[in-house]
Amino acid sequence: MKYNEEVRQHMLKPGFVPAEAMAILRVGLPSIITMGLSSLTSFMINQILLVYSTTATAVYGVWMKLQNFCYMPSFGLNNGLVPVLSYNYGIGRKDRVHEAMKLSVSAIGILMVTLMIIFEIVPGTVLTMFNAGEMMREIGMVCLRACVLSLPFGAVSMILSTSMQALDHARYSFVINIMRQCVLLIGSFFLLSRLTGSIRMIWFAVPFTEIVTFCLSLLLYRQFRKHLNI
Repeated sequence: MKYNEEVRQHMLKPGFVPAEAMAILRVGLPSIITMGLSSLTSFMINQILLVYSTTATAVYGVWMKLQNFCYMPSFGLNNGLVPVLSYNYGIGRKDRVHEAMKLSVSAIGILMVTLMIIFEIVPGTVLTMFNAGEMMREIGMVCLRACVLSLPFGAVSMILSTSMQALDHARYSFVINIMRQCVLLIGSFFLLSRLTGSIRMIWFAVPFTEIVTFCLSLLLYRQFRKHLNI
């Protein structure tokens, strides 16, 4: 039997290495926070909408389902983009990193604009799928037409955030996720509710949040590119 020089005994013993654990957490923390904030944000917004009616909360639930459906391509693209970016940056092919990000943003932007136009035209068809009554349709038509304006901005922000997370700038992704999923969204719903008191106007909190987050993502992405020289 030959002895393998590449294998050391300590490699076969399970152990906890704090430095390696922290490196993993730095990359994964934004995703952990995003998943946790989603439930908290929905709860807070539903509390604001209950002031108007339970139908308003039901309409918001419809929007969340539609939003998740529209963002499915973004989720898939993010999962495929991370290893591509990490690998090519690791071997020094910064041109490929830049090209991959450019293609991803362009593709998801075109897709989201297309979906936005479709749902602006046929919001009633979506509500019909949820057996909407007269009041739900009245509120839902306004809600969906306002909220779908956020799709292109939100999807591009997700791509930029994931790209920065994949290339060891998870702190930028952390800031974007916190602002997008919690601070700006809840704050916008609360302020519009207090300032307008209108169930028709409150839905514009969604596109407002995504537009502001999009601008923030561009600013952080600019700093990100300077740091990595890509």
